[in-house]
Amino acid sequence: MSRVVVIGAGHNGLTAAFYLARAGLKPLVLERRQTVGGAASTEEIAPGFRVPSLAHAIGPLRSSIVSDMRLESRGVTFIRPNPRLVALAASGGALVFAVDHARTAESIRRFSSRDADRYIDFCQTLGARVIVRGLRAATDFEYELQIAHANADLRPQIDTIFMPTRTKHGFVSASLVREIASHGGDVSRYAPAVVCEALTKKFAKK
Repeated sequence: MSRVVVIGAGHNGLTAAFYLARAGLKPLVLERRQTVGGAASTEEIAPGFRVPSLAHAIGPLRSSIVSDMRLESRGVTFIRPNPRLVALAASGGALVFAVDHARTAESIRRFSSRDADRYIDFCQTLGARVIVRGLRAATDFEYELQIAHANADLRPQIDTIFMPTRTKHGFVSASLVREIASHGGDVSRYAPAVVCEALTKKFAKK
């Protein structure tokens, strides 16, 4: 059998290499950076301050992997903070996702009562198992990842899938479409007909 090469020494690549080696193979792991771990790596951002370089929270991790790799005996400690996530707003407020679902709902309510009451429960009512979120650019990813982790905290059985937009639509945002529509502009190239009709009715009343 030809030698197995794993491209990228991120946490997924390293896990794959571990199991390949365990099966008796000799995988070669290639990584262009000077450090390994990918999104799970820890780096020093200032003297004495080490933080995750990308992922601030761990996603679903099978207990069998923890056991097979003997992670806990190797010094890995899994921290389960409460609150799990805090998103600070420029206005001074904060969106807090706690282990207590009631506390989380009340935090969401300060920004949107409708979202607090209906969002996740609505997904469950439909029997949905997946939430699809669009990404226009890398700047969207950090925010969407926070929301995905929060949703996983509230309803672990619902997964989130990220889908990048087409290049020609990368600059389009809801605020841009609303701004054009508020001045009577044509937004048909940016939104479906039903949305265009709703916007026309909304701004015709003003």
